[in-house]
Amino acid sequence: MIDIYICEDNLVFQNILVTEIEKYILIQQYDMKIRKGFESPETMLKELKDNTRRNIYFLDIGFKENEQNGLGLAMELRRKDPRGFIVFVTVHDELALDTFKYNIEALDYIIKDNRDSFRKRLNRVLDSIHNRIISEKNSDKSYFTIELHGEIRYVPVEDILYFKTSDNKHRINLYMENKVMEFYGNLNEIEGELNKKFFRVHRSYLVSLDKIINLNSKEYYIVLSNGDRCRVSRKKVKTLKEILK
Repeated sequence: MIDIYICEDNLVFQNILVTEIEKYILIQQYDMKIRKGFESPETMLKELKDNTRRNIYFLDIGFKENEQNGLGLAMELRRKDPRGFIVFVTVHDELALDTFKYNIEALDYIIKDNRDSFRKRLNRVLDSIHNRIISEKNSDKSYFTIELHGEIRYVPVEDILYFKTSDNKHRINLYMENKVMEFYGNLNEIEGELNKKFFRVHRSYLVSLDKIINLNSKEYYIVLSNGDRCRVSRKKVKTLKEILK
């Protein structure tokens, strides 16, 4: 189930939004649920401070008696939840272009005009979110989640070459073709989380089997698709040979 959060300081309209969303997801039997509505960006960010899940956010842009507008809130949510769904619901149609300028990647921009038009746009965006989630579930693409500099990052598993224990205590280095990211983690836990496409070739290395291009069984190392070499334990060579066959 994916959670829905709303930030709207007009309580009358917030209630309308809640009613319309709940009615439609019930009719369509979508695996979604409204968790909470907020009147200000500050309270919403405080509530979601430790959030690590992917959510749906319906946000107003302008807030009375509030220095932080909806664009600032959306930027912060995007930083915390890179794959979340952000939808603006507002009367400020002149600010639509700013959502592109700030790289918020909003899914839609719904204007509060008349109830019928608003309902149709709202239903359409809920359909779009549902279809995207189903499409992702049916694809083979999966993601590995890490926290980096206070931000949640979703790294496509297919882009990962290997993990290596860092010289810094309790940290792991994640290697891709042209990027390395260091984060707090435990190689044993990562090994248990990932599927059989990764193999623990050494106590310090967890490697994607798809990225191995050569195994040197005499000098005990493998070569990966980017040219990196990783050590292989002697006791793992035989098993690795069989897997690679």
